[in-house]
Amino acid sequence: MNSPNPKESKKTENTNKPKAQTKKNNLITESSFETTNFPKKKKQQKNNKIQNEGKKDKNKDKEGTKITKKSFNSGKQSDKHYLQSKWTMWVDGFTSSKKWGEDLTRIFDFETLEDFWALYNNLCTVLELKSGANFRLFKYGIKPEWEDEHNEKGGRWSLKLEQSGEELESIWLNTMLSMIGEHYKPSEEICGAVMSKRRGTDRISLWTKTSDQQETQESIGKKWKQEINLEKLFGPTTITYVGHKQFQGRLKNNRRFQANYQV
Repeated sequence: MNSPNPKESKKTENTNKPKAQTKKNNLITESSFETTNFPKKKKQQKNNKIQNEGKKDKNKDKEGTKITKKSFNSGKQSDKHYLQSKWTMWVDGFTSSKKWGEDLTRIFDFETLEDFWALYNNLCTVLELKSGANFRLFKYGIKPEWEDEHNEKGGRWSLKLEQSGEELESIWLNTMLSMIGEHYKPSEEICGAVMSKRRGTDRISLWTKTSDQQETQESIGKKWKQEINLEKLFGPTTITYVGHKQFQGRLKNNRRFQANYQV
């Protein structure tokens, strides 16, 4: 009986082995992770997240974590800086609807400084807004319309800008930052702000709660001018305040516009 040829046996064995996978067909399977430390790292990240959340909840009071120099220098990405109030961004005017309020859309709620910047960095700039569109940033629970119970007895400071360019973006950003930072006294007077893009003339308005308190409203108006660096940008400028009810009445009766206050 002839003994098997070793070379032929080796050749037979090799032909039975599967061909090496090409780079294109390589798939990541469960066994691919067995030789790495990835699962351990992921587990450790999860444990760190739980620990950090526990610390955050322990240190958080009703008003939220206070922002301090130490908290900014901690280097911990999980730390968030809670605002005194929660806020909501609304948009409208992006559709062909001609009836006010039909396309009013609530897009984002936030209560930390980090979430505000996340929102701001993912929205188009005010210079990119289409004509007729509006950004409306209001305290959580307040709808950006005259009829809302928080707004019905209030009014708004208004600033109209023609061909303002980059200054418009700066004024809108500083308006938002001054509101969420509670820079106005009393802070409960502030309801929200609206950025309205129009052809030729853009408008930014700051909405307040009670229109009949002249001293309070004039104080807020002066503070707003400081916060947005208005006179540094455009020189001496007057802004006007009008109550929502007075404005509605003048619209219905086609009466000439007259401001309640101006600073």
